[in-house]
Formats: sequence, structure tokens, C-alpha cells
Amino acid sequence: MGEFEICNNCEARGECKPGQDEYAKCQHSGCGPPDGKEHALIRGNMFTVGDKAEYKCSAGYKDAFGASGSQTTCQQSGVWTPVDIQCVPEDISEDATEIVNNSVYLLDKNEKSWDDGKEYCKSIGGDLAVVNTNVSYDAVKNLTDLNDATVTWLGANDRENEGVWIWSDGKRVNDGFKKWHLPNPDNAGAGRGEDCLSMLRRREWNDAECHMLYWSICEIKIIK
Repeated sequence: MGEFEICNNCEARGECKPGQDEYAKCQHSGCGPPDGKEHALIRGNMFTVGDKAEYKCSAGYKDAFGASGSQTTCQQSGVWTPVDIQCVPEDISEDATEIVNNSVYLLDKNEKSWDDGKEYCKSIGGDLAVVNTNVSYDAVKNLTDLNDATVTWLGANDRENEGVWIWSDGKRVNDGFKKWHLPNPDNAGAGRGEDCLSMLRRREWNDAECHMLYWSICEIKIIK
């Protein structure tokens, strides 16, 4: 077998280079463009192994982690190194932000209906918060306690099937963690039904009429 025989058919951006053994192997000569990040700009070279690219938040946004930028490097494997950057609106104060595991929780202090709160969360790259674990509950509780919030919107509703509450990610509320303020949910609205999930000052859940105006808790998933 000739020493270059095993790499006659390298994939795109691959080169036949000496390996650690007696045979040459296909190795990446570069990377494709780095993955885009919500509300972030990418600057720098984007092809050759060893090249670096930098993410910076767009005008009107800041990094939730407090950095001015985040750098990534093209590796020999043809993959960019992970970056920690999550761009959020500049007007979100530090005390209205909670970062836990792979989520950034933001408290929008502008009163909105449930639908408008959801639309706002989606506009900044997230959705109304899914609170289906003790960890996520502690995160939103800390956020609301710190800001002395009264009632806030969370990301679940039972509009499609009364009594079957569904989170923003499609999972059923009653299949996991739950924090209802009993006897809720009771659908006791004034003739219009209570189909949207809110969290009360005592940090327990209530089913509320979706048109009510409350603060919203957004959740943005961190993608590295």
C-alpha cells in the first residue's frame, strides 16, 4: 500500500498530510463559517486552521456574561472551539438576569399580556421560561425575589386542551416539577377562562386570564 493511498478521497477542505504513523491521513485544512449567535456579529478569518474569529453583540445588546467579546479558533478537526456569549438587550439590568446551567433567565419589567410577553421573549432569542425542575424554579424565584416582583408570566398554557398544561418546549406540566397554589388551576376567570400560567408573589403558580398585564420571565438557551 502506498503511503498516500488511504487519503485519495479527502472530503471538502481536507488535505493529505503526514500522520503520527507511517501513513499520511486526511486532515482538515480549515473550517467553514462559525455558527451564528442570536444578535451577535462575527469578525475575523473563517477558513484556515489556527485562524480566530470573534463574536461581539450587535448594537443595543450586551453579553449576559459581562464580556466585551468572545473568541473562537479553527481546530485541526475542522471544528471551531466553543464560545460563551449570549447577547441580551442592553436595558436589562444585571439584577434582572440569572444564569443557571445552560439557560439565561431575564425579567422583563414592562407589563404585558401573556402573548405579548411570549412575543418579546422570542424577539430576543428565547421564550417564556420553562420551570420544570427545582433548579429552574430556584432561578426564577431568586430573580423575582431580588426584584420584588408581584405576578409574572411563565411559559405554559392549556388553551388547546382545558386542564392539560403544556410548557413552551412542548412538555406537559403535570409530568414533572410543579408548584401550583392550590386549589389552582381552577379556571375561575370571569367568563373568559384562565389559560395562561403565572407565578404569584408567594412564588406559587396560578392559572390566569391571558390578557392580564404582568412582568414576564424569559429564558434563553445557551448554545456553545
